[in-house]
Amino acid sequence: MPVQIEKVSPCEKKLKFTVSPNEINVQIEKVLKKVQKTAKLKGFRKGKAPLSLIRKTYWSHVQYDVINEVIQDSYQKAVVDNKVPVVGRPKIETKDFNPDQDFHFEALVEIYPEFELPKLSKIKVSEVKVELKEEEIEENLKQIRESHAVMKPLEGERALQAGDFAEIDFSGKLPDGTEPDSMKASAFLLEIGSNQFIPGFEEGLVGMKLGEERDVEVKFPEDYHAKEYAGVLVTFHVKLGEIKVKELPELTDDFAKTIDYDTVEALKTEIRENMQKGKEQEARAKMREEAFNQLVEKAEMRVPEAMIQGQEEIIRNDISQRLRQQGSNEMMTKDYFEKWKSDIESQALKQVKVALLVDKIATENSLEASEGDLDARFEELAQSFSMEKEKIKEMFTKDPNRMGNLKWQIKEDKVTDFIFTEIKLLDPEKKGIGSLFSRGKK
Repeated sequence: MPVQIEKVSPCEKKLKFTVSPNEINVQIEKVLKKVQKTAKLKGFRKGKAPLSLIRKTYWSHVQYDVINEVIQDSYQKAVVDNKVPVVGRPKIETKDFNPDQDFHFEALVEIYPEFELPKLSKIKVSEVKVELKEEEIEENLKQIRESHAVMKPLEGERALQAGDFAEIDFSGKLPDGTEPDSMKASAFLLEIGSNQFIPGFEEGLVGMKLGEERDVEVKFPEDYHAKEYAGVLVTFHVKLGEIKVKELPELTDDFAKTIDYDTVEALKTEIRENMQKGKEQEARAKMREEAFNQLVEKAEMRVPEAMIQGQEEIIRNDISQRLRQQGSNEMMTKDYFEKWKSDIESQALKQVKVALLVDKIATENSLEASEGDLDARFEELAQSFSMEKEKIKEMFTKDPNRMGNLKWQIKEDKVTDFIFTEIKLLDPEKKGIGSLFSRGKK
């Protein structure tokens, strides 16, 4: 079966097919045999009617099946034999079909784009300094203590103030006098100063005393997610039932033992190590992003629409899931996507370009994930999740998608390491990153 392949653009090719009558007859017989198995024709038992009669009787019904089989088989064979790196589905254009004559059709396909990789030595990235302050460690310690704090009723008779937790009953009244159920609650615990409620509400409670009732008037923001309340003035009737305060545990070795550390010093050491590692990873990520921003800008590539649309769908699915977790309904999600449509499209295009650059750098420099890389990553995951390495390995081996994602992550890491040995880091004499990666070439 002759096939001609023409380059239409850096990311498009056209495949032109000519299928002979003999090849068509193979497909005709294949389709007719499927029909024959279930056909019931007068004078013949089920499945016993001759193919010639099946063809005569059912040809008008099976002709399109034959055409589809011819196109699918011819197309798939051509793509595999000619190693065409197809992205998405082909656009098929057919000519008139006559089973006794050559059949001609064309397939326009998008392919992985051909492009020149910009010279990494021309990329200049500002080095990000890593600095861990003692105050940051102390703040982390405070957060740990906060997470183990206990709520206790306020002792004494002072009024409600910022930082207190107020247990309140409240009901909101709209200008027309209605009180929606969504604006009512009983024994609701609210931290004063957390900005959890509409601006002005928490401030309006400051100074209340136990058992006191008060009306608090607030105006909903103009961009409030529930449009029926946007810009509306609402009066909340509030009753203060109880004032609670948060009591933090003292930072002692005894407290450290309750969270599996021998001493406070051991806890601080791990916090310091984890925060340092986190800052180094953050610095690396910022520098990587700056490097790829420049590579994306310098690389002349035309990206297949199918890849962009596929990435848009991934982004939309991720956002939809997050919005649902935050309580957004279908209408709110739809409004979000309409508002940020162009941003999502731009983000998808950039992500696809970065992925193509990563793949090209990896291919040209043999930076794929090796068995050794995978084994090392399984070991890391096993330690992180306190599981046996073989169990981790089994989880990934049984799930091709999960394994594919892991291999891609390893490839990205190896590409990042590689580009930081090739690009130029500005102000390399400044310390901070240290052994994160080798210095760029000068």
